[in-house]
Amino acid sequence: MFRVHGYHKCLVLALASIMALGMVLSYLFSMNHFNLLLSAMRALDYASFKQMELYTPSRVADRRNWINVYFVKLSWFWNTLFTVIVVASLSNTATWKRLSRFAVRWAMATCAWFAMSQWFFGASFLERMHVASGGKCLANSVHVSHELCRTRERLTADSHPQLFDRFEPGFSTKHQWIHAGWHGGIDISGHTFVLTLSILYLAELVVPCMTQRAIESMPRGPMRYLKTFSLYGTLSLMVLWAFMLFTTSIYYHTTQEKVAGFLCALAIWICLPKEPVS
Repeated sequence: MFRVHGYHKCLVLALASIMALGMVLSYLFSMNHFNLLLSAMRALDYASFKQMELYTPSRVADRRNWINVYFVKLSWFWNTLFTVIVVASLSNTATWKRLSRFAVRWAMATCAWFAMSQWFFGASFLERMHVASGGKCLANSVHVSHELCRTRERLTADSHPQLFDRFEPGFSTKHQWIHAGWHGGIDISGHTFVLTLSILYLAELVVPCMTQRAIESMPRGPMRYLKTFSLYGTLSLMVLWAFMLFTTSIYYHTTQEKVAGFLCALAIWICLPKEPVS
């Protein structure tokens, strides 16, 4: 059930190649420097951060682009949605053993994603690693609670008067609210982690449906359309995640932070039940 098949090796190699190409471009042309500096300015000099945001070099290098906001940030919702669609398309033909494998794999992957990037008895595992490596939460160069970086709470002169008293005179007039930001340490790439895990997870849903035997046994009628939609929809989502993994490799984080995120995803995926191919 946990055996790694040939298509798994090919997929991991393809993902590693996508990341390697992105990181080489990033290194040669310093394409990640803008966002590294932007992240530093969020923590150290909020006024400079707001100015820099106006001059993002491209749409894909902007964290506020619609693909990042509505898809990557909600990646596990989309993964879960297409899991439900795939299971629904297989409900008439799949055995209970296979359906239970789908459920166990989704539950394990979801728990791992949640613990790594959302909550692990307080801070997420990735945040704990960041803090352990020297990461600090700063608001305009002032040390603040890690929780303010975690929740991305808006900080105002009314909600945090003692904090704003430490800023230069007139700061609150120019900036009614600010956000705290992380600075220093190794900020393991959460995007690299979730995108890599998502692609490997979704592959278990669709690859077994693409064999000659599966295609020949394709049902007729409405279930055929559902199965076709589930297959091509999931493949399209995988392509989108691969594209965003490539852009993340180019424009965000340091090389070691991206490699660490990739290895974390592989470590979790290797523990998930695998689908046999016949």
